[in-house]
Amino acid sequence: MKRLALVLIFCLASTTTVRAQEATTEPQQNTDSATEATNAAAPEAPAPVALAAPTPESAAAQEEPKISLSKGELEALVQQMVAAELAKRPEAEKAAKEPAAVSPELAKADSQSDVAPEHKAINDTRDDMVGLILPEISKTGITFVMGDDNLRDNSQYSVAWDIGQRPEYEDFFERIYGYSNTTSASTRLSVYHEEVSPFNPHLSARMALNFKMVNKMDNIDDSLSTAIYEDQSYIDLQYKKPGSHLVKLTLYPYNADSIAIGYMRGLRWGSRDAYPQISRSTAVPGFQLLYGYNNIVNAYVALKTHAQEIKDKLNTEFVPKETTVSLFAGVSMKLKNGLSGHLQFAFIDKGENAKIDDSLLGERDKDDQIYSYGVDAFVQYEYGSAIGDPLGINAYTNRQWISPDYTSNMAFRARLEYIFAIQRLMNADYLKDVTPITALYPAHGLGGEVAFRYSNFRLFGLASMRTLSFLTFDSPGVNPFETMASDSTNRPETTLSLHADYKVKMFWFGLGLAYKIPATYTIKDASGQEIVTVVKDRITSDTISYAFDRTREVLPAGQKAKNMWLIKADIKAQITKSVSAGIEYSFTRDPNRAKLVEKVVNGVGTGLFVSDWDNEKVQNAHSLVLTVDGRF
Repeated sequence: MKRLALVLIFCLASTTTVRAQEATTEPQQNTDSATEATNAAAPEAPAPVALAAPTPESAAAQEEPKISLSKGELEALVQQMVAAELAKRPEAEKAAKEPAAVSPELAKADSQSDVAPEHKAINDTRDDMVGLILPEISKTGITFVMGDDNLRDNSQYSVAWDIGQRPEYEDFFERIYGYSNTTSASTRLSVYHEEVSPFNPHLSARMALNFKMVNKMDNIDDSLSTAIYEDQSYIDLQYKKPGSHLVKLTLYPYNADSIAIGYMRGLRWGSRDAYPQISRSTAVPGFQLLYGYNNIVNAYVALKTHAQEIKDKLNTEFVPKETTVSLFAGVSMKLKNGLSGHLQFAFIDKGENAKIDDSLLGERDKDDQIYSYGVDAFVQYEYGSAIGDPLGINAYTNRQWISPDYTSNMAFRARLEYIFAIQRLMNADYLKDVTPITALYPAHGLGGEVAFRYSNFRLFGLASMRTLSFLTFDSPGVNPFETMASDSTNRPETTLSLHADYKVKMFWFGLGLAYKIPATYTIKDASGQEIVTVVKDRITSDTISYAFDRTREVLPAGQKAKNMWLIKADIKAQITKSVSAGIEYSFTRDPNRAKLVEKVVNGVGTGLFVSDWDNEKVQNAHSLVLTVDGRF
């Protein structure tokens, strides 16, 4: 504006001279070029730059401007200089508002990151590709839960409406696909820090010290116990050149549970649950080294380990501890056309087979040690903006609910994943025939999803198939540490579900339907009657199902397994960026569920519990749960 004012002063000072010379000015002068007129009138001045906005010094030095301009030429000159000055103003104002411009490479890398906006740090331009195990930026969080998993059954196995967390709050079908309603951890604390190296702008470090606090309410005497656990603390070192190379080293000093293969939660394998003899307090440290190129391809290798006692149940002597090692590797690709996928491999040493008598082994290291292998393949196609997760009580992936992006009018997503795993266990037919003492135990899992969004309406179709061996792979086996007997029959699990929801401002209203054909294991008793064991979900320990965990049910002799189904309704509100609330009603029909009741003889309790298969209240369960979830 100062320059514009000087131009106007200069023009007013020249008006008298212009008017005096107006009558004698030659008509052949070119009025369309003010620059040429100026040069003709003042040849002794420095050529074209004389018409640039004059400085105060030059204006003061020109006491008698030697310029000969017509009225039209002067108006054209003023208009030209005013337009030039105004053209500069938007850039200046924009530069003032945005003092730190982001390079196109950094902007591109940030736009291609899979990390949700609320999980991005200031300098965070990580390329978190689908399927690879990369550390997330952990958040401090707290969850308030109030509800009842079975409104009609108020017994020691299902307390009345109360505040607290219980495993039953998780819908049986949602465990399969990577969407979880688990509310077992009410409070999580993360001390997080990141910084860029002062020696190299492409080198950065991230550190997170994570803890989770679990409040457990005893269903018998209502006592409360609180435990605090370390929760995947890490140190992350990264070298990243935008649009070029990425090298990342992640170190887990206590718990490397993030290192596993698979994407959908029900197919993911290789966490702590894969070790059948691990205790909850055992440390499982590890590290991962990842290389990425041009935001398209990532490849990684990882290792984790833990020490456990060599537990051989047939020996009574003291035994040393053994160190087991697990190896992981994978490659991931993400193309610009919306196609992405990964291929991963895992090797897990589970330690000695606790059921095999060492004296019967010819090659102890080969036969007694449980080595397990797994391969996972995942592919995904996305069109439009991110669809997000289906609704749930507290549905969040990586400790947050991935909310939909409604930028595009329409969006589509398709996913397909297959996992194959195999290990060597004790042969269940050993001693029946002349067979080897060990045999292979293969397992398969398959999951798929098709999701569609138009405007504010979303629809999710989900399907999966998991073999019985996959559900019992980490137990390991239906009968612990054994393969399946050749005279038994088994059936895989098949699950179908449908989710739909609609968004109105800050609210989502959703419905869900699910149908499951449960996996079964069938043998015959001495009288020839079939004994069917129903396995409803993955079993991650070698213990038999108990009253509060009904993932495995042994049906009465001669009774067949029946299919299960569920219907639910959800309302979710995103109150602020950090706080969300949800309420869910569900009805579950599970005919393969018994209620344990005390056996009474002559009116006196015996202290023994038996299964009541005629209790309709536990087979037709109505559930209502409210949560308020904060992440900050």
